[in-house]
Order: sequence, then C-alpha cells, then structure tokens
Amino acid sequence: MRQRLFFGLVFLAALSVLLPRNAWAVPAFARQLNASCSMCHWAYPELNEFGEEFAGNGYRMPGGSEIPNQIETGDSELSLIESLPLAIRMQADLRYRPRVLTDRDREFLRDAARRSDLPRGVDFQTPWGVKLISGGPISRYLNYYVYFFLSEYGGTGPVEDAWINAQNFGIDGLGVMVGQYQLSDFMFPRELRLTRQDYLIYTVPLSDTNFRLTYQRGANVTYGLEPFDLVIGAANGNGIGEAEASDGQYLGRRDPVFNNDDNWITYGRLGAGYGPLSVGVFGLYGSELAPDGDTGLFGPRATELGAPAGQNFMWRAGPDFKATLGDFRVWGQWLWGEDSNPAFVSVDTEDREGTLQGGFVAASWVASSRWVFTGLFNRIIASRHEIDAHVYTANASWYWRRNFKLGLEANYDAMHLRATHPYKEHSVIAFIDTAF
Repeated sequence: MRQRLFFGLVFLAALSVLLPRNAWAVPAFARQLNASCSMCHWAYPELNEFGEEFAGNGYRMPGGSEIPNQIETGDSELSLIESLPLAIRMQADLRYRPRVLTDRDREFLRDAARRSDLPRGVDFQTPWGVKLISGGPISRYLNYYVYFFLSEYGGTGPVEDAWINAQNFGIDGLGVMVGQYQLSDFMFPRELRLTRQDYLIYTVPLSDTNFRLTYQRGANVTYGLEPFDLVIGAANGNGIGEAEASDGQYLGRRDPVFNNDDNWITYGRLGAGYGPLSVGVFGLYGSELAPDGDTGLFGPRATELGAPAGQNFMWRAGPDFKATLGDFRVWGQWLWGEDSNPAFVSVDTEDREGTLQGGFVAASWVASSRWVFTGLFNRIIASRHEIDAHVYTANASWYWRRNFKLGLEANYDAMHLRATHPYKEHSVIAFIDTAF
C-alpha cells in the first residue's frame, strides 16, 4: 500500500487543468453585449470554443481587458458595472419509470418487500430546480461567479458554485481561484451537460463519507501556455456542508469551522489541445477521517488515539478527451481509484481496501438550429456495494429559442438486481430547460 501511495504522490507531482471552464452560462452577458447566446454556446448550455475563451478571460472578450458597461465614477480605483449581471435558470421534468425486468430480475424480486420498493408511475418534477445566477468581471483582473438554488427537489437549496478568480494578474495565462466549485469542472462541467442523466463516475462515492468529485471548498492555480494548460489545487475534501461549532470561543463568540481536521486532498490536471482535439490527464490524492457522528475508535478522534480505523487514504487518476468535427462532438473520461479504508474498519486486513474504475463516453450532433441529439454511456465498477453499472442514455432536444429547449430522454439501466441495487433505474423524461 505504501508503494502505491508513494507512486500516487509522484504521479500527482508530475501533474498539474485547463483554464477555468467553470464560468457558466449567464444570459446577462448576451444583454450587455447585444449578442446572441450562440456566440458562446455550441448548444445551450454547453460552451463552444469562443465561449470557453470568454469565460477563461474573466468574462471579457478574448484578448480584451475592458469591463462591459462600467460606470465612470472618476475614481480610478473603483470598478462598478452599470447593472448587476443576474439570470435565472429553470428546469422541469416529467419522469416516467417503466418496469422492464429480465427473468433473473423477477427471481430476485420474489421477495414481496423488494417488490414494494419499486418506484412506479409518472412523477411531475416541476420545477426540478430554479437557480439565481450571477457572474462577471469585478476589475481588470478579478471576476466572480455564484448561483443559489431558489428551489431544488421542492425545497430551498444551497449556494453551490461561489468563487472569485484572479486572471492574467502580472503573468498572462496565470489564474488563481478560491471558493466553492466542482472538481469535475476541470474535465467536463456537470452543469453544462446536455443530458438529464449525470456523469456517474463523478457522483458515485466509494467511502462512507460520501466523497465524490463534485462540490468542494478550496483553491487552485491555473496556467496556460499553448498548447498546454494545467492546474494544481487543494480542497478540504468534505464537501460544502454547514460550518460546525468549534470547541473554543474567539472574543466571546462561537467560531464555526468548515474543516475540523488536518485532512486535505490535492489534485491536478494537465491538458493539451491540437486543432479539434483536446486531451488531458487528471490526478487526485488525499485522506479523510471517519464520518462525523461516529464514536469510539471508529469516530473522528480515532486517529488521535492511534487507531487505523479513523483515516482513509484515496487516489483517483485517469485520462479525458474531447473532439469537435463540425456539427459533431464526442467526449469521454475514464478514472481509476482506490481507497485504503473506505468503510473505516479497525481490522487491518488486505480486503478492507476499496477500488473503483469507470467513466463515460458521449456524442452529440447538432442536426439543425432547432434539433440536437445526444447519446451517453456510463460504466462503473466498484468493489464496494457490488456496483457493476451500465447505463445507456439517448436524448433529443428541440430549441424553441436559443435559451429555451424542450426534450425527451430515455435511460436504460443494464445492471442486474441485487441487494444494493433492488430495482432497475430505467426512466423516460420529458423536460424543459431555459435560462433568461
């Protein structure tokens, strides 16, 4: 295990990600620049090459440093835009879950309790989510992005993306970002995907802490030197939950903390582009403590007591690619990973380790100004929870307007039923997606 950890560190040290692609769709820019959404979007919400350059340049035109609609206050040290960039994105689903079972599945479902677990019927998920979005330049070098869920799964959601970025400050191509963001953003941003089906390798956890390649609090440094781009960063590794009360007080007040241990994760990605093809390799290494709420040798203080159960070391690594040929685009990702102690067990045995591998490949075709067709295949193999998943997705989207689309999506779950997968997760979804 120590050899693998050593080589993991060496591998990560050799890595370094694309200039931020996590500067997402803010329709307010179209209003400010009097431009069509198609200037930046290949097919809403996915960005085209120009859109990625616009985002990577701090929400300014590529090669430019001007701030759109800046107010002239007479104070050279004050930067204020005339109107705050605000937008709303709404998503609504009508989801149907059919019962499509094989003979093997029916044998498994002879247990009446398992049959009762089957989801059934039509579900009006309207709205599935409503987001308030804002982002833009603060000054010549600074920009920001934030969004808040006005509604998520029927309740008020959290602030998720929220960061400040300093771009081209002192050195062209150099950027420093701090805040909340998704680790998967540096490969393929989940917020910009064309399907309702997610990229599962980013969202399926291996350890009992539910660690995933999604939202974290942290910071990263990016640098671009044609044809290469790189990023190195560090994050707390415990997501974006609420701050916890600390044991002491500061000036008579409670001093909450977001990260109550010394465990961090480091990550990096090295990317390169040539013509219509871009490739990259991602690496992550870190550790985590047992989930909060546990006690004794299995809890967060286990490491302090010298017990091996309290800490889990983990790594993830793998390549990604994207190619665009006219109106056709294909992209994909494959990752391998290992956790030293994902269940936080106290017995130091070889089989307490957990392994994970999987990825996805997707293709999309812009058939016309109205129609876009997308296919997606997800594959995941995990030693824990008997995960051996194959999910096939077909999506057709019709754009009534550049920023308003209707769609139909079918998802087929090819994974056999078992205790940890008690029913097929097939679905047919009719959806609305708009931003304004």
